[in-house]
Amino acid sequence: MYSTKRLKLFLIKLGQPAIAISAGVIFSVSILLYKLGSLVPGYSQSEVNQLKSQPSLNSIINNPLNAPYKLLHYSLNHLHLHSLYSARGVSALAAVISIGLFYYIVSRWQSTLTASLSTFLYTTSAWFLHYARLATSDIFLCLLVVTLAYGTWIRRSQRSALVLLVGVLVVVTLVYIPGLVWFVVIGGLWQGRAIFEHLKKAKLTFTPIALLGVLLILPLLAALIRQPSLARILLGIPSKLPNPYNYFRQVLNVPFQIFLKGPSSPTIWLSRLPLLDIFTAAMCLLGFYAYSLKLKLDRGKILFGILIIGTLLVGLHGSVTTIILLPAIYLLVAAGIDYMLSQWFHVFPRNPLARIIALSLMTVLVLLSGYYNSRQYFVAWPNDPVTKKVFEQRP
Repeated sequence: MYSTKRLKLFLIKLGQPAIAISAGVIFSVSILLYKLGSLVPGYSQSEVNQLKSQPSLNSIINNPLNAPYKLLHYSLNHLHLHSLYSARGVSALAAVISIGLFYYIVSRWQSTLTASLSTFLYTTSAWFLHYARLATSDIFLCLLVVTLAYGTWIRRSQRSALVLLVGVLVVVTLVYIPGLVWFVVIGGLWQGRAIFEHLKKAKLTFTPIALLGVLLILPLLAALIRQPSLARILLGIPSKLPNPYNYFRQVLNVPFQIFLKGPSSPTIWLSRLPLLDIFTAAMCLLGFYAYSLKLKLDRGKILFGILIIGTLLVGLHGSVTTIILLPAIYLLVAAGIDYMLSQWFHVFPRNPLARIIALSLMTVLVLLSGYYNSRQYFVAWPNDPVTKKVFEQRP
């Protein structure tokens, strides 16, 4: 009888997170695939340019930049899937991966409740949806979260061989994406001590893992030797550097677009609305304040480092776009939500009614923000005459 009760309790504890995760996956996939091929009348010029390349294995080997995107695109072509839906589905797949890893990071850094609320904001963000549902490789910059998720995971894992194998695969995947090599280096410095400890524990298995990494990165090294100009693109540096004055203005324009006046680009945005709505912007600034109070935390240092280097890269107007900042911005949003709730619970530590009110208000605000962003993307943007004109291309 006692064992039966324990089994029931175990199944209940196991079932609750499983249901929540399943619901989150279904919601994320649904919002990313809804009218994926029909929300706008056709392709944008950037999508046409991307699709005209029609990557083959030879072309990928000759120019392996953005290899993860190109290989997925090549696989679809090999299966004779040439529709607008499937082309944008490659971006949607990268977006789903980034959502899952974002939830994992926040659930380890803050509470499960904060992770759920902030992941909902991340998924419904108009800024995120514009890139996640476009047939270009830009959304792969959001795979920056892979470095953060890996750095969070290795501190908890005791399986050193697996840690090193996953680490090699992470590095190999991300260095092929222009602009992310900087953050791979930052991630290595962030978790250098932990990686070294795993190296000491897995001496025998390190050699084959290292050889695998070398083999996988050889196409990139060979391409860089044949075409040294690819190194500039890989690092996110334009062919012509702006003068100091213009560069300073371009760097300042990055936070300006995020908080005050968005980009003038109907392909990826509506009018000149800021990239963050008022509630999300407020939580982001509150999260920045919360981390500034705990500068000794590694996670705060890594987030500030990502924001600074990401902003400097975006300001160059090279191969790196503002979407690279989105994961770090929303991790600050998560910290802001967590900080506000913790302060409220500190004032009312034993008042259940006050706790219910705080959670209800926060949930309502998050839902309203998600509703606003979703309508902005799914209703306002596709019905804008400028958007319709931009998306009238055919490949």
